[in-house]
Amino acid sequence: MALRSLAYATTGDFQDTRGALDAAGRLEALLERWLSLQRIAGYRLVTGLIEEDYDDYGLNRELIESVTGGALPFIALSVTFERESPDLESGLPPGLAAVLREHNFREMEAPE
Repeated sequence: MALRSLAYATTGDFQDTRGALDAAGRLEALLERWLSLQRIAGYRLVTGLIEEDYDDYGLNRELIESVTGGALPFIALSVTFERESPDLESGLPPGLAAVLREHNFREMEAPE
């Protein structure tokens, strides 16, 4: 089974820390359901609330800030899925594209 991982970040339109935590909680519940249904192979979801979270969670600050512009709070998401799954929609697990759009996630790409 060949896996593919993609990384995203968003500052959403969170008004405050509580808004970011609420959004992350809803996302985690959905991702856990997808994991149990084997729609995805794994994920990592981190809510960055303060500057220290980059180090505390071992996050690539440069990569995340390329999407967030350094704004806090943010949500960073990495999703791993089967590359050759017959259920993919535009190369992503079913429903993922809609979730990414809903929360204004942008793909993080490593600098060349």
